[in-house]
Amino acid sequence: MPRICLSYRRSDSAAVAGRIYDRLAARYGTEAVFMDITGIPYGADFRERILKAWQGAELLIAVIGPAWLGKKTEGPGRIHERLDPVRVEIETALRRDMPVIPVLVGGASMPSHNELPRSIGKLAYRNGMPVDSSLDFEPHMQRLLTAIDRALGVKVATEPSLARQDGHRSSLDLPVRGKTTIDLFGSLARSSRRLLPYFLVPVVVLLLAHYLIVMKLDTNPNYLRVVAIIVPLACGFLLLKNLGAGIVTATLLGLAAAIAAIVGMMAVVGFVDRHAILPQSAAGWQEAAEYLLTIIVATAAGNLLARALYSTPKRWRLF
Repeated sequence: MPRICLSYRRSDSAAVAGRIYDRLAARYGTEAVFMDITGIPYGADFRERILKAWQGAELLIAVIGPAWLGKKTEGPGRIHERLDPVRVEIETALRRDMPVIPVLVGGASMPSHNELPRSIGKLAYRNGMPVDSSLDFEPHMQRLLTAIDRALGVKVATEPSLARQDGHRSSLDLPVRGKTTIDLFGSLARSSRRLLPYFLVPVVVLLLAHYLIVMKLDTNPNYLRVVAIIVPLACGFLLLKNLGAGIVTATLLGLAAAIAAIVGMMAVVGFVDRHAILPQSAAGWQEAAEYLLTIIVATAAGNLLARALYSTPKRWRLF
């Protein structure tokens, strides 16, 4: 699955975006970089192909040129159209809390917050990196590659720099050579931050539902079982749709959320009624086990449902 997505507007920066893609592909491999021209076959549904690419993306390079906003003679620019592909790509990256590196080409400057639709207004506060398409292209690209390595948690062990061949070229003009190693702890930290909302939301919703349904309103507890199915089901579905997380990740996250929610329910009941937190009967343990199994299965089922809708068997992932 692609790790880096390249977003650009064809009418604005197609040529320099192609050069940037070539440098990225040479460094990280063609399978690790997604660009619509090379990644979408003719006749394919570009929405479906882009969605599949986003499932494995870890970073977005937004190439911004002088005409990136897509200004028209009348009315707002194309960036304000809800189905504008460039806008959709930026929205997806910001919603998934992915690193976004704006690359400024052709003398462009970062768009202001007022020039952008509200859904991508945060882009205006990202620090843009200029990439010149002429003499300074290589040193600018080297700085961009370093920024990408840092964002992805990749360490590059470089070979000794080559001697300068003339008095005009510096070592920055030469591509960095060497082997890359993945910074495991950096990768785990990024994954944890991305998965945290999918753990916290079901736990908080289940605790609130338990308090309202069982303790505050004293209604039929079966309503809580419905919540214990719907919320984890939606969580597992969004894990695949937004993050591309596989069935094992969804199941483990469902297990963690189930344990946290059930322990929280027991603790609240124990403190309010002033009795032991852990169940004191076989029926109590059986009920806790049923909730545990329900939450786990619902999370996994939601992930499988999204997998069936948004992927193909060849691209199914366990994690």
